[in-house]
Amino acid sequence: MRTSHRGVAMAFLAIVVVNVVAFAINQPTPWLHYLPLPPLFWLMLTGLYMFVLPYVQKGRQARTT
Repeated sequence: MRTSHRGVAMAFLAIVVVNVVAFAINQPTPWLHYLPLPPLFWLMLTGLYMFVLPYVQKGRQARTT
């Protein structure tokens, strides 16, 4: 999970850089506005999962002991 999160984060960064460059030369295409959204959604899901995971594991350990 962590490896895919890092890989998608690098791809997201590249997409954002392309977006900024396209806006800088004043020739953005309409689909370019929506290009960062799928990786951003994936980053949100995996990030929330990795954030909550330690708390869930701690709760499971407390219940078993």
